[in-house]
Amino acid sequence: MKLEDVPKKNIFDVPDGYFEKLPGMIQARTSGSTTDLAPAWGLPVLRYALGVAGVVAVVASIWWWGGPQGSVEDQLGKIETTDLVAYLEEADMEAEELVDAISWTEVDSDELEEVVYEDILSTSAPEDEFWDGDELP
Repeated sequence: MKLEDVPKKNIFDVPDGYFEKLPGMIQARTSGSTTDLAPAWGLPVLRYALGVAGVVAVVASIWWWGGPQGSVEDQLGKIETTDLVAYLEEADMEAEELVDAISWTEVDSDELEEVVYEDILSTSAPEDEFWDGDELP
């Protein structure tokens, strides 16, 4: 059987005068019902108050739990030196690249110089190990 052989029949049947009576039926249903509405001041105020309370709760939780946990120096101080060395070795960065990547201020340079000199002076060698200038050790 082919599609062309199927008889064409309109299976939908609309009662006589249905569309002429439809607006009157809709109006009768809507005008006859009266519902108690909430006061005009109650619902919108509650909606806005809940919205503001939600925003305040989100901001407070971010501030309370997600805020900074100390200064950057404190956080970096908690990292073990071996972990830093392992990271730098894995990143294939040379010392010159690290020095170039840092923007040094005069205060930073002075503090670094002071730390290096203190380290050198604190590790004193016995007198006989110093080079006297005559021959190479």
